[in-house]
Amino acid sequence: MSHVDWESCPRCESKKVVIRGKFYFFFIILAVIAALNFLALLFIPLFFLSIPLLFLSPLAFFLPKIKQCLDCKNTWRFNKNTNKQSVEQL
Repeated sequence: MSHVDWESCPRCESKKVVIRGKFYFFFIILAVIAALNFLALLFIPLFFLSIPLLFLSPLAFFLPKIKQCLDCKNTWRFNKNTNKQSVEQL
């Protein structure tokens, strides 16, 4: 997790903001697939639910980066232009 100190949360003004990127979502999907496969040992049809997720997991690399506040869990889109402007102001 990379902490972003120069931009605060728009809702609660907290400085505890992290950037959630493509690999984060990809590994979340893989963790869900692993959990479904484990539960498929008890209930076989769950295995057939994990197969489409496995093929859809590379689509996580096309999701945009988001920022998330660790205090209030607010999420918003990551905008590179806004960050460049705020860094230049410092």
